[in-house]
Amino acid sequence: MSFNLDLGNISGNDADGMTLAFQKQGYSALSNSGLGYGGINNSIAVAFRTYVFDEINIWINGNSDTNVGGTPYAISGSGSFLVTVIWDEPLQELSVDWGDDGIDMVYSNDLVTNVFNGDGAGVIWGFTGYTGGLSANHKVCDINLETNYCVASYTQAANTKLIGPQNSSEHFDTDGNIESTQNILANKNVKYDSGSEVDLEGGFEVEANAVFEANTDSGCAKGFTCADAIAIQVGTQTAIGPYQGSGGSKADATHANWYTFTPEVTATYSISACNQGVDTRLWIYTGSCGTLTAFAESDDACTQHIGGTEIFASSIPTLNFVQGAIYYIEWDDVWSPEGFDFQLIQN
Repeated sequence: MSFNLDLGNISGNDADGMTLAFQKQGYSALSNSGLGYGGINNSIAVAFRTYVFDEINIWINGNSDTNVGGTPYAISGSGSFLVTVIWDEPLQELSVDWGDDGIDMVYSNDLVTNVFNGDGAGVIWGFTGYTGGLSANHKVCDINLETNYCVASYTQAANTKLIGPQNSSEHFDTDGNIESTQNILANKNVKYDSGSEVDLEGGFEVEANAVFEANTDSGCAKGFTCADAIAIQVGTQTAIGPYQGSGGSKADATHANWYTFTPEVTATYSISACNQGVDTRLWIYTGSCGTLTAFAESDDACTQHIGGTEIFASSIPTLNFVQGAIYYIEWDDVWSPEGFDFQLIQN
């Protein structure tokens, strides 16, 4: 998620600060300490401390005395700052970016198991604040929350029962504890899409030559690795952002968005992410995953001025693509994990 955070003039003499907290204690969770977060169990918080410390911490389980995020990240200045907080479930990492200049803090932990007691459903998020004798204006604006949750496909062999606790009602999952009132008859296949809710009462039996399959392709994010690259055509594309997957091919990058393009005609093409407000870096390859050959690259090809800040982006005006060849396109996170649009045009 991302948001614009204005903590006033960060000078060490202002009111105490705020947190972005994720917790399972409930909607009535309250605290009169630790920036309004202290003592809230089964929780994690990104703390923005403006009294004395002027730094970002990461706290867990209501303990506002211990920063688990490594070296605190110092903050200063005044006005609004873009803050991006990302939970990367495959890597088990919570990262924080202050000011859109790259990842500033990373905390590694299995949050579902170790913080939320094995159940990530029903986590409540919000902002807390607290002060003593000082005052300051703290504002949160332009909140953008994006989720990309995918689970692995599940296929149940024929002639097998799938049952669990009787007379229950819970969300469909893929851990084998799957139930339905439906009896799957011989030679009949039944599919549920990821995210579908199934009322569970009793169980069902898969008879001979029948297959129960959980289809998780619908709505799942792809393109975080070369092997999972998304095939695109000429036109405007939307990159969701290189914020997870560890698919970056370069030593100084971690994550990437990957695409493939197969031209229908031999011609010159152009590709550009200019004027999107995101600092990007671009690589284009031929060959295949594992044996890629560099074809073209771009970094800082165009500049956009936003609020007095220069945003550099990638653009290649001439690409001599050959009909039928497969070209791999990689946008990595060396400058930013944010999403953006880019254009692939036949000149």
